[in-house]
Amino acid sequence: MPPNEQSLAKALDALQQVELQSFTATPPTIGPFGQSTLSWKASAPSGVHFELDGRQVPRVGSQIVRPGATSTFNLTARALTLSSLVGQRTVTVDLDACMLLSVPEEDVRAQLQAVIDGLLAQDEHLTQKSPPLLDVTPSGIVMKLRFEVHLKHSRNPDFNVDALIGLAVHDGVIKPFFLQFSAELHFSFLEEALNIAIDATAGLLAGGPFLHIAFAQAESAAAANARQQILDGIGKAIDSFLAVAPAGWSPHSVFLRDDGLDVRICPRPGKALVGSFRDPGFQLTALRRGPYGGKPKSRTRTKPSRSRGAS
Repeated sequence: MPPNEQSLAKALDALQQVELQSFTATPPTIGPFGQSTLSWKASAPSGVHFELDGRQVPRVGSQIVRPGATSTFNLTARALTLSSLVGQRTVTVDLDACMLLSVPEEDVRAQLQAVIDGLLAQDEHLTQKSPPLLDVTPSGIVMKLRFEVHLKHSRNPDFNVDALIGLAVHDGVIKPFFLQFSAELHFSFLEEALNIAIDATAGLLAGGPFLHIAFAQAESAAAANARQQILDGIGKAIDSFLAVAPAGWSPHSVFLRDDGLDVRICPRPGKALVGSFRDPGFQLTALRRGPYGGKPKSRTRTKPSRSRGAS
């Protein structure tokens, strides 16, 4: 039941009595992978609770935050359906010491093709029915794979994989994940057969009265295998791109674009910085490497540092 006019009036009066005694961020500026402590102290009448960026918190407390980019944190007082902004604190993330690693789309496609080749190498019954569609977009990496499963004494079913893959940085490691995924085995033309043997990615399954169950199990197993192999392969491909990064540097954030991807890499706390990396125009370009971390085919080129004038 929604609050009535009288209860809303009481809630509004309670919010007007809220008092913020302190709200700090220590330190207010951090480096990449750094942390800051938010501390606050407030008072309010009963019926009022406080939230820090949408999560309920006590009236007096502290919280460690590790923003990846400059962020503003809001301390809000709430009573019934009413709310009031009590205070804001901004934690600035200084990324001047970081540098950008750019990976062209053609190199991403080459590594994804290596993932597909790995899938094919693991199952002799599996072949590509048509060239794969591999596309890097700001929304994710698009993969459309069309396979054919070769069976003895039967028409060959299709195995189609459609996926949209995202990339995220977690604890200094880039992790691929599926935004969308579907994998289907098309067995409709075999439904009239009562005695078949499917020897494909799912193993040996017998037909008969439980034919539909067998098909469902085969499709589930094949889909699970494809999901894991794709994620593992992309993870190894990303590792090969990051091999050009200096020792002690880790991915901080990743950005997908229409013609490739960018990875911001930053020194871990305590690592010495190289002066030329502070130039805002500095950029590393990851050139094509062999599959899964093979030797690079050419050296990476870096922007020369600016020379200082004579004093």
